[in-house]
Amino acid sequence: MFIFYFLIFILISSFVLCIYIEIKFLSPTIIFWIALSGIFLLPHLIHCLFLHTTNLDTLIKTTIFVSLFNFLYFFAKVLIIKSIRKKRYNWIFRNIYNFKNERVNHLLVLLYSIGLALWILGLLVAGFNPLSAGWADTLNVNTVFSQIGNILIFTSSGIILYNYLTGNTKTLIITIVLSLSCIILLRARILLIALLIPFLLLILYRNNKINIKLKFVLLILTFTFLLFFLQAFRWSGGINKFTLQKIPSIITTSLYNITGTHGEFHLVTEFYTIVEKKNITKNFGEGRTYWRLALFWLPSPLIPEHLKFVKPRDFAIDMYNLVHKTPENNRGTTHPTFYGDLFANFGWSGFFMAIFWAFVTEFFDQLFRNNQSKFVFMLGNISTFYIIIARGAIYNGSFAMIITLFIISILYYKYKIGSTVLF
Repeated sequence: MFIFYFLIFILISSFVLCIYIEIKFLSPTIIFWIALSGIFLLPHLIHCLFLHTTNLDTLIKTTIFVSLFNFLYFFAKVLIIKSIRKKRYNWIFRNIYNFKNERVNHLLVLLYSIGLALWILGLLVAGFNPLSAGWADTLNVNTVFSQIGNILIFTSSGIILYNYLTGNTKTLIITIVLSLSCIILLRARILLIALLIPFLLLILYRNNKINIKLKFVLLILTFTFLLFFLQAFRWSGGINKFTLQKIPSIITTSLYNITGTHGEFHLVTEFYTIVEKKNITKNFGEGRTYWRLALFWLPSPLIPEHLKFVKPRDFAIDMYNLVHKTPENNRGTTHPTFYGDLFANFGWSGFFMAIFWAFVTEFFDQLFRNNQSKFVFMLGNISTFYIIIARGAIYNGSFAMIITLFIISILYYKYKIGSTVLF
């Protein structure tokens, strides 16, 4: 047992190092490690130290795999910083208020409004009253309405932060009303993440009156509770049935789900299941998530049936079938944390992907460094991207991030802001 507890200490140390390097250089990537701490580290420690419901061999393998990834990520990030960046970032946004940025801002407000309108139209076409529709009803919205609406809303999620920083009171009020309407009607946690996390990052990096360790802990707790609160809220029924008397019940449900079998903390057990299966199931160990991601630009419906193998289907379906033993399922998906997805895709060699992800996170850090005004618009999207991939939805999070970056880059190119399309 001494070796087991020593491995746990090594695991915790690896997280501390990764968190340290991001905080030291004031990187927005800290949100990725906050999410991994809440989605993987905390529930894994609970399983290791208190629950004892998982095979010890599985816990050891999981601990070793994650530790290897974290240490490799840390050393890769240190080398990248020393060779490329070297300096900390500045979170005091200056000169972001100008005429060209305002034109982008107004266009994004319009896109946000169109995205919300498409969702409401989709509910109406599907036969649902937006005020009485439950969360399950929103899943029946036509994909054309939902996907385009999601992209437009996600792309425009930085408008609140921008208008707050520039003191644009009138537009800020409009964007807050739009955002609250989206959250109340759609009850999608992803929207809350995109709106709140940037402000939490500002608290973490710009306010030095409170000890940074305390701020970090408060950030994790706030993020975790809000995530589960909105999850319970969206399953509580239609908006027209919501009353203040329901709030205590929703809070109780939220606290239960944090440690129960219906929330993010349960994702780690799916990781354990994949480790126990040793990737012997068909399609595992072939990197299908990343293969599919490399072909994101190729729409699956346009691929002829006899060429479907070119772009594999969502690997999350195969993981669902493995975890839930449903070989005929073609829709259900499982996201067994970021680490679990790596293990399912590559087996033990998956920890080498730490080098790839170190470069990905540095790319977004460089985006911050080279164009702060664009970063303000993108911060909510980047934060959401990190949280989505932390829970294991690599393809969904990456696809949304790529489309968002492309749209905003095109706007900046159109208005001749910055020197290139991407930066």
